[in-house]
Amino acid sequence: MRFETATPASRLLRAFFPWMKGRRPAWMIRLGLFLYDHLGGRRLLPGTATLDLRGGPEGAPLKPEFVRAFEYSDCWVEDARLVVLNARDAAERGAAILVRTRVIAARRSTDGWEVTVRDSDTGEERTIRARALVNAAGPWVAEVASETLGGSGAEPVRLVRGSHIVTRRLFDHGKCYFLQGSDGRIVFAIPFESDFTLIGTTDADHPAPSVQPECSVQERQYLLDFVNRYLRRPVGPGDIVWSYAGVRPLHDAGGGAAAATRDYLLKLDTRGVARPGSVA
Repeated sequence: MRFETATPASRLLRAFFPWMKGRRPAWMIRLGLFLYDHLGGRRLLPGTATLDLRGGPEGAPLKPEFVRAFEYSDCWVEDARLVVLNARDAAERGAAILVRTRVIAARRSTDGWEVTVRDSDTGEERTIRARALVNAAGPWVAEVASETLGGSGAEPVRLVRGSHIVTRRLFDHGKCYFLQGSDGRIVFAIPFESDFTLIGTTDADHPAPSVQPECSVQERQYLLDFVNRYLRRPVGPGDIVWSYAGVRPLHDAGGGAAAATRDYLLKLDTRGVARPGSVA
């Protein structure tokens, strides 16, 4: 995510691609970065650049065959803080924020929806009427669509696990690496909490939202093998301080987990909703 306005949840991040022959051609990366610089109307972030890795701090952790890299600016965000800021902003604009509240049923009415919610602390239930209902339940989006909404507007959903490992600090500078793999994927290595390096991520099918996501042994080794193609000093399992994983709900269009689209699918379902001049 690229922020062009500073917020308490975002921080500037300077990242670069070490270029390797046989992967994405240099002209393609440079063209992509040119579009990145100009299509969004850059105002705060520094522009992209080409780096000579020979003798510079960015090249010191890498194998000597890496002599050129492409640098660009991005931002990282504290996701939990961003959720709180969005909720506070919505409340200031008139939204009612209900925490620890579960949607247990939803049905169509002639002019929208009737949604039954239950307070998880008190058990109290009440009905909310709304003109529109957005299913933004994350990994539970398919469960909500099929069970709570009765299959209304359901689309096939694929749960894809993304795992990360955290190692001891692998380089002294404050920039991060985006590394290209032989399988066409990208893995990042980011300075993390001063003393560590965050490496990720993977793409693996996850069975169900009720199953706790964990970084598997195979995923750990995949990430180690990936970064060791680049690092001058290899890292091994003993360098891993901890690991974690999350689950992405993606639209299932078939194919492997890595090929699952990250694009949004917006589907407006107006069945059963009365329109002006019509009879419900």
